[in-house]
Amino acid sequence: MPLPGVLDEEPFERRVFLVLASALTLTRRAADAAVATGNMDGFQQGVPRGVSANLCEAVAGMGEDSIECGVNFHFTWAGSRPPTGDVIQSVVFPPDILPVIREAARLLRAAAPPEEVEIYGYVVKLERGLHEDRGQVTVVTEIHDSLRHIRLELDGDAYRVAIQAHDAVRAVTCRGVLAKEGTTFVLRNPHDMVIEFESMEP
Repeated sequence: MPLPGVLDEEPFERRVFLVLASALTLTRRAADAAVATGNMDGFQQGVPRGVSANLCEAVAGMGEDSIECGVNFHFTWAGSRPPTGDVIQSVVFPPDILPVIREAARLLRAAAPPEEVEIYGYVVKLERGLHEDRGQVTVVTEIHDSLRHIRLELDGDAYRVAIQAHDAVRAVTCRGVLAKEGTTFVLRNPHDMVIEFESMEP
């Protein structure tokens, strides 16, 4: 496997393929171990070295078009700059382990922490009880080329920022985990609510 110190000395394109070759090799080893023992831990252990849900899904997806022969990766390294350390020439995924790799993709995706996003839009609704510090805010923003209303709950200072933005008709940005509950978009764990400088045009 390529070592971190070695990777730092290689050109960017070479580093990409070295990491890919290493990650594919680790994926194959984890799949072999899972078939032999039923233990899928090898996939999670390979995450720091490039194994991912996307990689497993890609390998399994390629196998759908070649059910009988599986998926084969072959690497040819430039003779003028041979890679240092152990050289990976090929990684082969036979058909019988592809279902295991697809299941690994599902498990890795389920275990991955939710990805945060930053929304940008205008506060169009404020809801808070008379003696409550926490309130609900609705921000209208663009998602997939369509205007959507996103609901989020904010505490004291952040809610006051939302009030100021609403009164001044100014856009805000806020970070959190975007989720869909039924037909409603919700920003979970919202933070870093900031008023932008440009105001909405009439």
